[in-house]
Amino acid sequence: MILPRVKKETLGQNTVRLSPCICLTAPATHRENAARLLSLFLPQCVVTEDGAVSLTVWQEDVVGEEAYRLCIHDGKVELVYADYAGLRNGLAAFSMVVRVEEGLLVLTDTEIEDSPTVKFRGVMLDLARGVKPFDQLKEDMVLIAKARMNVLHLHLADGSGVCFRMEALPEDCYLKNAYTKEQMQELIAFAQLLGLLIIPEYDMPAHSDTLLRVFPQFRCDTDAPEPHSRFVTCTATPEVYLLFEAIIRELAELFPGPYLHVGGDELDFADVPHLGALCYWNSCKKCAAFRREHGLADRQEQYYFFMNRIYEYVKSTGRTMIMWSDQIDCTRPAGLPQDIIMEFWRVAAEGRGPHDGCSMNGQLSMGYTVINSWYPHLYGDEEEYLSSENLRTWRNYTAPACDDAYRRQIMGDEVCFWNYGDMGAKFAHYAHSFPSAVMLVGDKLWNHDDLPYGEEYGCALTRALLGASIPNEFNVFPAIGDLLPPRTEELAYIDRVTLSNEQLADILAILAEDVYMGGDRRRADAYANCVRYVLQRR
Repeated sequence: MILPRVKKETLGQNTVRLSPCICLTAPATHRENAARLLSLFLPQCVVTEDGAVSLTVWQEDVVGEEAYRLCIHDGKVELVYADYAGLRNGLAAFSMVVRVEEGLLVLTDTEIEDSPTVKFRGVMLDLARGVKPFDQLKEDMVLIAKARMNVLHLHLADGSGVCFRMEALPEDCYLKNAYTKEQMQELIAFAQLLGLLIIPEYDMPAHSDTLLRVFPQFRCDTDAPEPHSRFVTCTATPEVYLLFEAIIRELAELFPGPYLHVGGDELDFADVPHLGALCYWNSCKKCAAFRREHGLADRQEQYYFFMNRIYEYVKSTGRTMIMWSDQIDCTRPAGLPQDIIMEFWRVAAEGRGPHDGCSMNGQLSMGYTVINSWYPHLYGDEEEYLSSENLRTWRNYTAPACDDAYRRQIMGDEVCFWNYGDMGAKFAHYAHSFPSAVMLVGDKLWNHDDLPYGEEYGCALTRALLGASIPNEFNVFPAIGDLLPPRTEELAYIDRVTLSNEQLADILAILAEDVYMGGDRRRADAYANCVRYVLQRR
């Protein structure tokens, strides 16, 4: 078994062991990228002109979008694909089929025919609450590609600031250690190599704490006592539109691809006023005059007015707008164009936006195309959200439920890692929880059937995350207590670990071996910390 699980696989009996030198024959348009992908997915190999392993790849229109055929016979490998995504997917699968033993590639005769079930398979990384070290981010992107995901949604800006330097914004808007624009360009090129479509997101009009500190004139004009009006920009302020238009145009110039994400979530946390994350549009003098001028009945219509203006800016760049959909009121016409893609993560809690009568099904019934990112199953940051058991039987049309007639409007799914860039203790769990979450969700979206957990699955997951050089049938997860490690300050589910101390010591020894490269080494070290945690606290 390899992960994500393939649609059709036939295993033969013949196995050969050859030097890790691969002679690659590929179309000129893709040869360089194929060689680079091989070095990233299978760093133990070397592409040479006279390699012992012959890998021939070619393109055929008949294979299908993102599909590939992989045939391994007597040390010769043939990969057929229809598009670049299929080439990426096939090479990722090849890197998991082969093993490396004592410096040799071990290839068993195999035939695979494969294609994804879900077309839009996304990972959202929150870089706006902390800037992940650049090399670690790139290593995680390689893992995302190996999981055969095809979308990388980058949350670039939030109340804490902006994660990379933009010409549209002054110095005080940036996070500590913000990426340079040149680094972001490098990241974009790397994503293209990995077959990942980047969707850039700049959140507006809420989550604007830093923006409002830098531009206090963007605050609402209200008689409320200080501190106030520090979370949501005053959309009755003309300069707000000028700045957001400049940001959108700069993002469109920098990031290729058809989509721009503009946030649009969480206008208000009225149920927890001590947070100070409140919307003052109802008490703002500027907003009241603005609503009268434009014939807007209430705050909800003011929100739609703003999002419509932002839509026009996005549309003028030739992009399709995506937005979080928790502020859509399903009980009345939205007043927003239906070609906006809605990313559903929840219905707003009472005091945080439209609530009664709202649902993903309701948004689908309004005619919108939806990305399903429902937080109880697809948020990886907290223990009570994504879990191996919830994910095992999840379908994007059953949780949350939708009518059969609307299933085709779900364009795909996205697993979200909030605070991904935060290097503090609370989110240190990403070192060991992120890899499993990416691969488990990748498997679920590739296949959409129930995940067949068990010993074989644990071994396949271990190999997918730690690389081709680990011992055959090595399963690290019984030493942690679950396929998805905790998202707390604990590093393992100690009460679920039934292995003896001697068995744990054997696993530690394997994790310490000098066979891991790049991100595989970092992940092996993270799992070793989990095992030591169990040993120290028994």
